[in-house]
Amino acid sequence: MKRFFLTALVFFICGFFFHAWLFPSAFVGKPEIELLSASKKIIGMPEETGTENLITQVSLKEGKFDPSTVSIGYGRYIAIINNNETARMDLRSDIKELQTIRPYGKSEQLQTSLYTRGTHIVKDTISGAELTIFIK
Repeated sequence: MKRFFLTALVFFICGFFFHAWLFPSAFVGKPEIELLSASKKIIGMPEETGTENLITQVSLKEGKFDPSTVSIGYGRYIAIINNNETARMDLRSDIKELQTIRPYGKSEQLQTSLYTRGTHIVKDTISGAELTIFIK
C-alpha cells in the first residue's frame, strides 16, 4: 500500500513539472495570446480590433433608428432592439442575418454576428425607417 502511494506521488510530481515545462504561461499568470492569435489566423476568425465593442446596439423608437448609421468590425455583433411602445418591428435587408422572420414586439431584439463586408441597408417595413451598416 505504501509503495502504491509513493509511486502515485512520484507520477503526480513528474506530471506537474512536465505540464509546467510544456505550458509555462499557465504558471506565471500570463495568458497564451500568441497561441490564440495564431489560431485565429489559421481558421479565419476575426482579429481583435482594440477598443471596438463586441456588440453594437441600435434602437428603433418612434419610427427612427438610433443611431441611423453604424460601423461594425467583421465578425462583430449587432443588436437591433424594438423600443416602440405599440408598433412592431419588421426588418428587411440584402443579407438574411439582418432580417426578422416575423414582426417583433416591444423589447424584442434581433442579435446576430456579421460576416459580409460592405455597406448594408436595413429597412423597417412598418415605420419605413432605414439603418445603414458598414461592415469593415
